[in-house]
Amino acid sequence: MQVIRTIFRDDHEMFRTTVRRFLERECTPRQPEWDKAGKVDRETWLKAGREGGQPHRGRG
Repeated sequence: MQVIRTIFRDDHEMFRTTVRRFLERECTPRQPEWDKAGKVDRETWLKAGREGGQPHRGRG
């Protein structure tokens, strides 16, 4: 049985889909590498920003 979410608007669902696809495509394959290095590589971090995955600016 699937729960129908009513608190999200269409733009929220589009954002969730975009993030999920980015994670599947760019992050999941690199997870073992990052675990070993103890950090996310710079290129993936910058790519997330270019694709809108880091919308908050400023402190805290």
